[in-house]
Amino acid sequence: MLCATANVQDGDLLPTARNGTTFVLGDEIGFTDETLGDLSGTGCLPTGDWRPWNLSHDPMTLDTAMAISAAAVAPLAGRADKTWGAYRLLLALANIRLGVWVRNPCWMRHPTDAVTGSWRKTVLRLDRWMGALTPFQVVAEAFGTASIYRPFLYLTDGGHYDNLGLVEGLRHRPREIVLLDGSGDAEDTFAGMGDAIASARMDLGVEIDFEPGPMQRGAGERPARAWTSATATWPGGATTVIHYLKCVLPQGLSWDLESYRKRHPGFPVSQYTYEMYDEFDFEAYRNLGASVMTRALAAHWC
Repeated sequence: MLCATANVQDGDLLPTARNGTTFVLGDEIGFTDETLGDLSGTGCLPTGDWRPWNLSHDPMTLDTAMAISAAAVAPLAGRADKTWGAYRLLLALANIRLGVWVRNPCWMRHPTDAVTGSWRKTVLRLDRWMGALTPFQVVAEAFGTASIYRPFLYLTDGGHYDNLGLVEGLRHRPREIVLLDGSGDAEDTFAGMGDAIASARMDLGVEIDFEPGPMQRGAGERPARAWTSATATWPGGATTVIHYLKCVLPQGLSWDLESYRKRHPGFPVSQYTYEMYDEFDFEAYRNLGASVMTRALAAHWC
């Protein structure tokens, strides 16, 4: 399952300034947020029944879904609108638009519905033509007028709702979750986890007990380790164990990582400059991830 964000400006459905809701791409596609009421039920379809752009097209492929789930830069950006909103018109006019418009599953008809009578077929074709994607969709992006009630939705990075995907994982009420945090939070803040904890409480009524102390550097030179465990408690007392790992830089790793840190003081906090990384940037993050995961597994972390 991959998580995207459906960007919608419907204040009657969503909390103030949220501007988006989770949209899943898996065996079923659509809305899963139960606070949307009936839309969270009628807004889901089996993947094979959903035609994202035109009823005659094939279903969405895995590679396209992966690209959508990471479409971070767009005129509409869910909760991140507080950051991107001031540049919305500029981004739209400059075509800096990684998001994609897709058919709203709430409006979808099954492509094999039997229609008899020539006039009925004509009306159906006219209806599909009038509901087709047009270049004017970019106007909705530029002015922030996307809505969950319209035939098309604008999907962007799942991080515009929950950067860790934790809330969507919790919706399935598993016994355990393995969470690998690759967000670029400032050191010792664990902001992505903090936002996920708040979202889980607001949307699911779940309380999460998370203590990152051993993973924080604080006044010391290095954190003690890169992993911990948290407990999510549901209304009624059921629990989910969350095995959490983040690529902080503890003591005792290979010297090339120490050397890289001395030349890149922000490491391992991700920077936008790494979107144009070279081989040494790539190897530093690959080695760090492999090293902390090896240590965590050796310590029977999960």
